[in-house]
This record gives sequence, structure tokens and C-alpha cells, in this order.
Amino acid sequence: MNAPLAVPKTLQKRLEKIAAASRRKPEALLKAAIQDQLDYEEWVIREIKAGLAELDYDNIIRHDNLKRALEKDSAERAKKRRQAA
Repeated sequence: MNAPLAVPKTLQKRLEKIAAASRRKPEALLKAAIQDQLDYEEWVIREIKAGLAELDYDNIIRHDNLKRALEKDSAERAKKRRQAA
């Protein structure tokens, strides 16, 4: 798909400035930016689906249980630091 892309003037100026500074073509920067954003969006969608699947399978940790586990871990690490000192 080689569709034209309308780029606002403020972005065009930024693109031209970065292209000049990085000695790359603006088209290459746009291609990389689009690829990076698509990769990110795909990752977000996968993570959301995975989170929803965990909820569907009731594979979750309650907040209060997680907080207690973190506090216990923190206390154990503090005790080890005191013993090492």
C-alpha cells in the first residue's frame, strides 16, 4: 500500500530537522516511526488479550495478597542486609 500520508506542517518541520541531523531520508524516518508504532500497538493488544484471558481463567492475585507478599519480601531483604552489615 503506497497511499499518500498527510503530515501536518509542524511534524514536517520536525521530520526535516531530524532527517538532516541524522543524515537519513525523511521517508526512512517515517517508515521506521510507523513500524515502531505498529509494533507497540500489536504488543499492547497482545498484553490486553493476555490479561483478559487470565481474568477469564481466574488466574489473578488479589491486591491485598500481593501487597502482603511484597511487604514480606521487602522485610526479608532488609533483614539480610542487616545481617550482612
